[in-house]
Amino acid sequence: MRCYFIRNGHFAAVEVLNARADEDAIEQAQSLFEQHAKSFDGFELWEGGRLVYQFPEVSPPCQSAPTDVQSYYRLYLLGEDDIIRGYFDFLEDSDDAAFAIAAAAFDACADRATQFEVWHNARRIDPPAPAVLVTLDQVIAGHQGQVVALEERMRDSRWAVSTSKRLLARLKGLRRPLASANHQAVI
Repeated sequence: MRCYFIRNGHFAAVEVLNARADEDAIEQAQSLFEQHAKSFDGFELWEGGRLVYQFPEVSPPCQSAPTDVQSYYRLYLLGEDDIIRGYFDFLEDSDDAAFAIAAAAFDACADRATQFEVWHNARRIDPPAPAVLVTLDQVIAGHQGQVVALEERMRDSRWAVSTSKRLLARLKGLRRPLASANHQAVI
């Protein structure tokens, strides 16, 4: 298992733990965190692509508190080796909408990540029911501002996905219609 230590909302260090059970790994991670608590804000414990434990279980303190209707979700972008290529927090009002926005963001950097997961605190969000599924174009049209903001944060990060040529091309294409739509609204 891997224990990722978090500072200012980013993974700052990693420790590989040798534990057979989740409970043992959690104890080891908590002990390591207590030894270095002044250096880090929290930690996440992962086994492959499975989030085992997260401390603290709430959104990072550097973010403002969510509104009554919106909650923080976290998008994890993973490589074929289940190593995290990037993670990003965002606000959304439902699991289905969060999953759709995450899928659009993942699609933008699919040349640097091979899979993704969406989490709300310690709960993994499953894909929506087939009746709720929408096309990528529908997601982008309905949530263009949120998708562009998330993809810009991905581009500006220091994660592996920030160098995605697909992401850079998609942002260039998305910003142009958004800017002209905003310009038309002003006129």
